[in-house]
Amino acid sequence: KLLEARIKLVSNTTENYASVQKNLNVIANQNGVKIKEIGDLYTKLSMSLKPLGVTTNSVMQVTDAFSKTLLISGASIAEASSATQQFAQAMASGRLQGDEFRSMAENSPRFMKAMTDSLGKTSSEIRQMAEDGKLTSSIVGGALIDAMAKLREEARSMPMTVGKAFNELKNEATLTVEQFDKLSGTNEAIAKGFQSITEKVIKLREELPKMSAEMEEWEKKNEKGLYTLKVVGGAVLDAIATGGGALYEFEKQWFKQS
Repeated sequence: KLLEARIKLVSNTTENYASVQKNLNVIANQNGVKIKEIGDLYTKLSMSLKPLGVTTNSVMQVTDAFSKTLLISGASIAEASSATQQFAQAMASGRLQGDEFRSMAENSPRFMKAMTDSLGKTSSEIRQMAEDGKLTSSIVGGALIDAMAKLREEARSMPMTVGKAFNELKNEATLTVEQFDKLSGTNEAIAKGFQSITEKVIKLREELPKMSAEMEEWEKKNEKGLYTLKVVGGAVLDAIATGGGALYEFEKQWFKQS
């Protein structure tokens, strides 16, 4: 639900949203990345790059290219997920540096090669650019788009793995559940149910001080009556206990004589 809402925010029309969602699903499955991370990356890239005049198609290419660098670098599903999240955070901030850059350098050597090839600099110079805050979102995005043709070719030669196949299954399952929820409204109904319960709990909490005060007032007004009730009640219980004991002794004696 939240991912869908974010993608809609950066999509111009309903038709554009449907196309974007379909393309993101293809990218996630082809490159062995979770659909949630890919969607999050796309939305953050859109918010960072579109104000600079970058088109939806170019943002999609950057998303795809980055994912392909992870696939080609042999990153595991977990490593790809972590790297994608960090890259998305970096792009949202407007530049790639610090821990995010170090994560890219460690988990995706192919990403570093795309930077060096496109910018015509050595790895050391790229690292220095990162330290100086010069690897802006537009520079990084442009370098990835430049490398797209080679990345596609290299990605096609990558073998299918069990992890990648299982990730694709999970992506499709996620989308199926979302589609079912959209048609049936199940999750929304459950959410409204919890919301209703929460409102009742809040109302009860707000009423508790008043209820407590009213109880104290009632106890003060009926203090004598409560005391009498306790005394009489205690006497009744004692009488029942005494009477029960006497009846028991009587029955014993009766049956003994019989």
